[in-house]
Amino acid sequence: MKDINILVFGDSIVYGLYDYKHLGWCERLKNYYINDQDHTICTYNLGIPGNTSFDLINRIENEISFRRSDDMIIVLSAGINDSQLVDHIDRYSIEQFEDNIKKLINIAKKYTDKILYVGLTKVDEKRCDPVSFNKHKAYKNAKIMAYDRVINDCCNKMNITYLKVYDLLDNIDLYDGLHPNETGHQKLFNEIKIVLNKMIL
Repeated sequence: MKDINILVFGDSIVYGLYDYKHLGWCERLKNYYINDQDHTICTYNLGIPGNTSFDLINRIENEISFRRSDDMIIVLSAGINDSQLVDHIDRYSIEQFEDNIKKLINIAKKYTDKILYVGLTKVDEKRCDPVSFNKHKAYKNAKIMAYDRVINDCCNKMNITYLKVYDLLDNIDLYDGLHPNETGHQKLFNEIKIVLNKMIL
């Protein structure tokens, strides 16, 4: 029986905000792997609402140091907040974002070769321009797609597993136009689980 730690880094979507019953796709993974009879798997939800790639760079190594194991999987899922518009101005440029994704992947590679980057989800622009919780902030699908392509390209060049989820959710799967609801998180869990199971074998 192998001991495996799965460390999931991200933002409010990883955290599971607004999935009041099951607490998001990451918590679903935790419950799913608790019942694994062939491995001892600990899944750590390291999602913090509002986090960007800059925030992850500042905390990822410290978080890993307390949870590292000989057999470890690192899941990265951040970038939608980097694509955010603040008063119609880019929060971070796509060049800054690309540089950060490369830094994150390189940090993760210091600890394991089992790395999954979960791509970005689309938004319902009618409810995200601006978002309900801050009239100064907005999200646009065209920008999200561009930042997601950066993630995909970096993963391909750096030999990291990338999971595209941009087309996975419909507007009905979004609680507030941005965050997945219970159904949305279930869809994400179903796809992420398949990829992780292949890494665990």
